[in-house]
Amino acid sequence: MILTYNTKPQGVKKTVATHQGKRRVGDRGAAGHRPHGDFPEFAEQVRRELRDRWQRDSFDYLVNNAGMAKQDVFPDVTQDLFEASFRVIMRGPYFLTQTFLPLIADNGAIVNTTSNSALPTGLTAGYSVYASVKGGLITRTRYLAKELAPCRSR
Repeated sequence: MILTYNTKPQGVKKTVATHQGKRRVGDRGAAGHRPHGDFPEFAEQVRRELRDRWQRDSFDYLVNNAGMAKQDVFPDVTQDLFEASFRVIMRGPYFLTQTFLPLIADNGAIVNTTSNSALPTGLTAGYSVYASVKGGLITRTRYLAKELAPCRSR
């Protein structure tokens, strides 16, 4: 397991400690909202970790679990909040997944976590930006399934 994080490395350490001994676990950190230009460098770090620590050239699962705690009601949403939400939840995981695609093993999986706020039953005031971006993530996940299924079976 190689974990990424944005601002809370203690969460990675806790997860690693919880799973230590159960499976092979590694600790790797990267900011999920960095410009996509940083992802090739991070992918190279992961390649080295896979090779040196586990004698592998691929991993089995990529889980994108990006989110943000800061939200606001529609009249008070700033452009900065909107841009940050899109950058963290949509853009970062999009280009991270694209960069890591060659490292995902055949029959591996990509999991994108979304939110009930993107569903008609999850409407809550103050989540218009978050829910919109998570809704976009639902659509992106469908397209990834459609576009990547044929190339993963080659």
